[in-house]
Amino acid sequence: MRFTGLNILLLTIFLNSCSKNTVSTPVISEDKLINVLVDIHYAEAATQNVYGAIKDSLLTSYYDEIYQTHHITKEDFQQSIRIVRKDSRKVEKLYEKVLAQINLIETEVNNKKVERNREQPKKGK
Repeated sequence: MRFTGLNILLLTIFLNSCSKNTVSTPVISEDKLINVLVDIHYAEAATQNVYGAIKDSLLTSYYDEIYQTHHITKEDFQQSIRIVRKDSRKVEKLYEKVLAQINLIETEVNNKKVERNREQPKKGK
């Protein structure tokens, strides 16, 4: 499956979202949270074939970079996830938006590859 790391993260959030307590507003906006989760997906994918302490170290570095890039703290992210996971419908909608964003990025990358291949002269002609 293509989105393994992200699926595990969001499945965990979804499965823990059964309580219907009063839901407060996440610290991080939904749009920013989507972008953070997309970056986390790519970080998890980049370390898919790395194991043990090296993987832990890489993920720590990637997550720190993600937090810095999006001008958030680890605590902000964790608090926002805790709030979102209290409502399974929010988790599902968030998951759909993250997957849509990943698909959009992949489509753009593939289109650029096709365009680049068209622009390159054919060998032997």
